[in-house]
Amino acid sequence: MPPMNSFEQKAAMRPTWKQVLVSRLRVGDWRDSPHLPGLLVVSILTTLLITIFYINEPYPPSSADTASYLTVAEKIKNDLTFTDVYRAPGYPLFIAIVFLIFGDGDLRFVSVAQAGLYLIAAIEIYVIAYLIFRRVWIATAVALVASINTYQFSYAKGIIVEGFAMWTVVTLTLTIVLFLRKPSVRLLWLVAGALMLALMTRTEWMYVAIPLFAFLLISTRGLGLGRRLAFHALAAAAVFYGALGLYVYANGPGNGYGPFVVIPRIVGVGKIFQYRMQDAAPAKYDEWKGRIDAFLADDRANPQGLRDGGPYDFADLYPEWSAHFWRLSGEYSRDTILNAPGEYVWQTIKFADAAHKYHWGFGAIHEHRVFAGSLNALQAVSRQTYKTYRLFPLFAAGCLALWLVALIRWTGYQRRIHMIACISFLSLYQLFVVTAGGYADWPRLYMTLNPNRILVVFGPILFGVSLLARAVERRARRGEDRPAGEIVVRRSPS
Repeated sequence: MPPMNSFEQKAAMRPTWKQVLVSRLRVGDWRDSPHLPGLLVVSILTTLLITIFYINEPYPPSSADTASYLTVAEKIKNDLTFTDVYRAPGYPLFIAIVFLIFGDGDLRFVSVAQAGLYLIAAIEIYVIAYLIFRRVWIATAVALVASINTYQFSYAKGIIVEGFAMWTVVTLTLTIVLFLRKPSVRLLWLVAGALMLALMTRTEWMYVAIPLFAFLLISTRGLGLGRRLAFHALAAAAVFYGALGLYVYANGPGNGYGPFVVIPRIVGVGKIFQYRMQDAAPAKYDEWKGRIDAFLADDRANPQGLRDGGPYDFADLYPEWSAHFWRLSGEYSRDTILNAPGEYVWQTIKFADAAHKYHWGFGAIHEHRVFAGSLNALQAVSRQTYKTYRLFPLFAAGCLALWLVALIRWTGYQRRIHMIACISFLSLYQLFVVTAGGYADWPRLYMTLNPNRILVVFGPILFGVSLLARAVERRARRGEDRPAGEIVVRRSPS
């Protein structure tokens, strides 16, 4: 064999692409990582749930909203038109990207892509739980409770916004936890980017930017980063609301409509119907009060705001109600709420406490197909998880109280307390805004909130169990180390 020249020797010594990939991914470190078993359990069991769901029913369910999402997706893909009076652009953009990659028309590709995001969200929940509670088994348990849930995945599978929106909320939570773990300007902008993605997917995040950045600044005070972070927080808020303003401007003139999307105008009337607040409307709407009284007397709008078409049915009777993109509807609901804001807030708080009892999936489990028994058993467990959601406000209030104590009385940077407190604040905000601004199909509306509710409720419970078990173990060890028959005499100081 002839000797190799210098070029051939260098080429032979150069690592192959497989060696480079293994080195970059640090596969050896992952093999020895304590997280590998937990991540494998979460990934495998979540994938198993997804698989048996598709085997039981391969085709994804859809709703009356699906057609409008697909229409906006086609506008984005064909004309690069992102504005629409009814739908925010985030989810339609996701659909358009899937269609560009896999081809138009087959919604199963969209559903499978959403299933992939559901699996990613489960892994993100594991990371969040571990960074807060520092226990692999707690992170694994919390992630499994959040992901092995038939109600949750039924919405993630369907061609509706909630599966994609849940991933955006979990990702926003992860960016907040990463920022509080090691505050920096770069991570603050990452939080702002995740918040913008969540806003462009579901509109309830419109009001949270300034309170959230203020919470993060208060939590990181004393670290010597206050002025720098405050400047960038103001800049991020300006960019956030500036981008929102540009979208509203682009959406408004061409469609004869001003605000973000038209849905709040419709939902606002639904809330007035649900809370039976038509008597609180200003005097200029007296003519409409009698019509609404007659409409509600026929039980066309459910007092719990469940599955009914109250605003749409009313608009069928009185077309002027929905004319000009529901302008009269929006003015009436806004004026009524502003005329009795205390009543509206109180009704919202009461309903938020009661809404946890409503739970149903999106699409049916086929009883005569394979894995129906397994899915029904998992659904029974998921039903019990729903019952714990009523505890969420109590646990969230406790976390915020602990956060205040840490700020006022304790020294040092208590990052893990700041993490769980910020998640509690964010989730309480979402619970109130979704309840105040949502109408009908409550399990679907709350679906994006549920992972954070599970983090705030199950995480502290399991962490408390861990501390209690450790205390019992230490006490037992002290008893074993003491010689048999030894009497311990404790002398009080004289």
